[in-house]
Amino acid sequence: GVIYEADLLAPVSCSTRGESCRTVTSFGLLGGKPGAISRVSFAPVGGGEAELPQYANVDLQPGRLLIEAGGGGGFGDPFERPAEEVLRDVRDGVVSLVAARGDYGVAVRPGTLEVDAQETGRLRKRR
Repeated sequence: GVIYEADLLAPVSCSTRGESCRTVTSFGLLGGKPGAISRVSFAPVGGGEAELPQYANVDLQPGRLLIEAGGGGGFGDPFERPAEEVLRDVRDGVVSLVAARGDYGVAVRPGTLEVDAQETGRLRKRR
């Protein structure tokens, strides 16, 4: 998914419309996993964060608006994705080291950002 953050410096009126909030709406194909559930929240200056309604017109005071877009579902078994493609996603910052290992079965060395081929083979075989 993608995370959007906006600092609101003045009061605003806005509409929320979150089809993929609270339920999965993007399913994977051919063994791919579903996309994450999206989330929209707001933290007023000096206050705690709270989720915004799924569908509403809301008036917001200055504070931080956070939108976590869940993204689309996957295509194909993630453990069959070439390790070099997973590594590229890690280097581009769209897949974490933890997700590379757990979701794709690809071990990436944290210091060098290189694939550990032996460990990757072990992870993928063990599954």
